[in-house]
Formats: sequence, C-alpha cells, structure tokens
Amino acid sequence: MLKEKKEIIKRALVLLAFADRCALEKSVIDGKKRSLVEREEQRIAIINWLSRMGYDESITKKEKCIFNSQILDKPNIEILSYQNYYECVEPLLWSLGLIENLSCYDDYVLFDFHPLLNLGKNHSLSSIERRSNLLPESIIQEKRELSMLWYWRSLENGKYISSNVNYLNAVKKVFGEEHARILKNSSEYDDQRGDFIVNNTSFKDLDDNTLKKIKIIAEKRFYTFEWLCTDSEWDEVNLVC
Repeated sequence: MLKEKKEIIKRALVLLAFADRCALEKSVIDGKKRSLVEREEQRIAIINWLSRMGYDESITKKEKCIFNSQILDKPNIEILSYQNYYECVEPLLWSLGLIENLSCYDDYVLFDFHPLLNLGKNHSLSSIERRSNLLPESIIQEKRELSMLWYWRSLENGKYISSNVNYLNAVKKVFGEEHARILKNSSEYDDQRGDFIVNNTSFKDLDDNTLKKIKIIAEKRFYTFEWLCTDSEWDEVNLVC
C-alpha cells in the first residue's frame, strides 16, 4: 500500500519547509550571517507561506510546535538537530520520479530541492503533480527493504554478529533469500569483502564520526519508506528490522 501522489508531494513540501525552519537556529545560513530579527522574520514567512498554500493541514502536531517556536538568542540544539529531516525529502522525490537516483549513504544530501518544488515562489501543486510519475510499487518496495538493511547494519555493527562474518550470509539467515538477493544486487555491497561499502571502505572499518552520520542517513531514509509504504501517520512510523 503506497501513499497517494498528492499526499507524498505535500509531505515533501512540508519537510523541506521544516528543515528550513530548523536551520534558522544557526546564525550563519548559506555562508551568510543572519541576525536574530532576520531569522525570526523568515520563520514567520515560512509559516505564512504554508498557510497561504493550504499546506498547514499537512503539518503534524510535532512539526507545528517547532514551526511556532520563536527564534531566541541561544540556539535550540534539539530543533537544530531536526534539520536532518532534509534527508527524508529525497526518497519522496525519487518515488515521485522527480529525481533519477538516491544518494549513497556516504554523506548527507547536498542537493537543493527548493527549485524543484518551487518553495516560496511561482509555486503550483498541480504543476508538480503533472511532472510527477509515481514509480511502480515493486520498485519502491525493494528500495524500502534495502533501506531497512542499511538501518539494520548501522544498528548492528558487530554488536551481535562477529565482525568477521559475511554480511550477505547474515542477511540471508536473519531476513531470508529475497533480502539477500536485494543486497547482493546493490552497488553498495561488496561480495568479496562480504560487507556494506561506504566510499570503498567496508562498514566494519569506518570511523565513529562516519558511523554516526550513516546511522542518521539510514534511519531517515528507512523512516521515509516506512511512511510511504504503510498507512502510518508521519509521527507514528515504527521502525522494525
């Protein structure tokens, strides 16, 4: 069961605006120092735009609370951390056929999606709908399962399985033949080294900072696909490996 195209588009738009709001906790944005007044004005402008476009109805209670939180002198670190939800925008746009490929797990998404969704100016939901072509459910479901495996690998990382194990065999044992096939066909798995690969490095050999980053990326991508492929509300997605 997939979410409908219009609902996916609205979720992508809200998440993009949400990431923008969270980024306003920083005094330097896009390389330019922004005053407290400027950032508070931008927060209000984001809220007003969402309301004017009718997207406020697609905002969750948790998101609304953050949108309505005033910018203060001292950065709210918790709100700033929610900027990572920008990672969720890409899988939604990919499922809509608006971008060709998903990023690798080696770094945060750096592509600017504002022009693609016309956030803030020359915006038309119907225009985005016409440009969108929802991918077949089978293709989306396979990416969902691959994202689950990446999330599982980011959590596991030698905690329960020996670091010398072949992870294709481990996936086959834990999840079954079909998941093993999906992993083996992924360009981000190396059969010779028997492990997930990040920047040509085996997952087990990654440093702690890289592992923390990948865990965030993997969680957000899996979270997005779980919402997309189930009847769960956005704030009620349950990640189970």
